[in-house]
Amino acid sequence: MPIDYIYIHIVWSTKNRDDVFSPEGMVKMSKIIDNVATKNKIFLLAVNGYKDHIHCLVQLKRSQSLSSIIKQLKGSSSFIYNKSVANEQKIKWQRGAFSESIQPKAVEKVINYIRYQEHIHRNREFKFLDFKRWG
Repeated sequence: MPIDYIYIHIVWSTKNRDDVFSPEGMVKMSKIIDNVATKNKIFLLAVNGYKDHIHCLVQLKRSQSLSSIIKQLKGSSSFIYNKSVANEQKIKWQRGAFSESIQPKAVEKVINYIRYQEHIHRNREFKFLDFKRWG
């Protein structure tokens, strides 16, 4: 029986890797991305990030385009976020995004990796994206 979906880990960063998000700002952005996903029928399993980037884990159906999903999540989230912050720093995303398919057996590991971004980054200095292999 063929599988009708795959799991995709998506990461994108702020323009120039600027530290834009406070912990409260990240909560706000995560909620916005969750709402955008729901509105666009994107099955979002996890979303979180750190000062200068966002991680999402989505379940992609065969009928969905990865580039379209990334465009919807990035474009709508920055537009809504920027409208909601009066005096805070506005965000712009860097062009492009990183994505990788995830084996079903590794989904929980990736969800935990996304969930604990603040803890992970507080304990390690990242200058470039540091991805582990899930499996």
